[in-house]
Amino acid sequence: MSDFTHFDEQGRAKMVNVGEKPVSQRTAEAAGRVLVNEETFRLIRSGGMKKGDVLAAAQIAGVAGAKRTWELIPMCHPILMDGIDLQLELDEKRCSVEIRASVSCDGRTGVEMEALTAVSTAALTVYDMCKAVQKDIVISDIRLLSKTGGVHGDFVRAEAEDVEGGCPESGGVVSENEHDGTAEAGCTENSGTVSGHCGEESCAGNTEVSPEKASELPKKYTAAVITVSDKGYQGKREDTSGPALVRILEEKGFSVIYTAIVPDEADLIRKELLDCADEKKAALVLTTGGTGFSPRDITPEVTLEVIERQTPGLPEAMRAESMKITSKGCLSRSVAGIRKRTLIINLPGSRKASTENIGAVIDPVMHGLDMLYSQGSADCGSERSGSL
Repeated sequence: MSDFTHFDEQGRAKMVNVGEKPVSQRTAEAAGRVLVNEETFRLIRSGGMKKGDVLAAAQIAGVAGAKRTWELIPMCHPILMDGIDLQLELDEKRCSVEIRASVSCDGRTGVEMEALTAVSTAALTVYDMCKAVQKDIVISDIRLLSKTGGVHGDFVRAEAEDVEGGCPESGGVVSENEHDGTAEAGCTENSGTVSGHCGEESCAGNTEVSPEKASELPKKYTAAVITVSDKGYQGKREDTSGPALVRILEEKGFSVIYTAIVPDEADLIRKELLDCADEKKAALVLTTGGTGFSPRDITPEVTLEVIERQTPGLPEAMRAESMKITSKGCLSRSVAGIRKRTLIINLPGSRKASTENIGAVIDPVMHGLDMLYSQGSADCGSERSGSL
């Protein structure tokens, strides 16, 4: 059961604790269709159903369904959604009602289930509104089209360009071959295809890669994680933020080549930063710890000595993200900057705060590294000291 996050070690269902995940902008888009016969299609289009306007009722039901997802799906979390957009269109070629839902929020967990529930509820409402005139209506092809946000990255389904079919005399299933895609890490030429199986049919096409699969992808950039903690260095406190940051980096396609724990001593912090930048030539160096108000919190001061150019937007964005969670976020003294071709970013010492902070900027960081290693262009360059 270790591969399934919704089961404990005894195989019992549980709700995943997302409290330590970073808050990020999440979006999801889902689609589905309802296949009807010609007479039902005509009545829907003309507004002739005795129950009323089919599409209007289904649209309202889809929005309501998205809001109640956490009550319908046992392990889903209640989510404060920013927006729900539901579109229903009639497709004369397929004799179908095409349904598409988009959901967005700022949160710690995705809104894929909300988008899928919106589509499902709308589809069921179409069936309910039309069942008096046709019993063999088919609800078909409910699927996730895309999602963004979260440490696992984005997902986009490769949709088939066209679907053969027309108005069946009664409901019928229209087949699609829409599972064809690859998972890519960065701008490497050798992308890996991630495939799975649903019963006997191949379902390749998922561009989101699980942590278990992350190590199999070609890596784009190298990274190092340095934990700054007196107690961690002395073995009196377990380092939880460092390993958590390593997992996030690996899931985003980085190759973590070095980790270390050092005390709050300027000489030792400086030595590690210089070694990672000048000798190991890591593209990204994350430090965690030593950014507060304690007299021994000196990581920002040492970092400023090492870097050649500051990147103030990154710590500003991280503090802004922390302020959404706690007013104490403004107390962070983190800095960030570039030394040669190494980007160095200070993060807070706690696991929760450090993962939230890096989650807020990891996508811009990757774009920045693309520019840093391509002579100022956002495209991938041919020479990358910090890439594999």
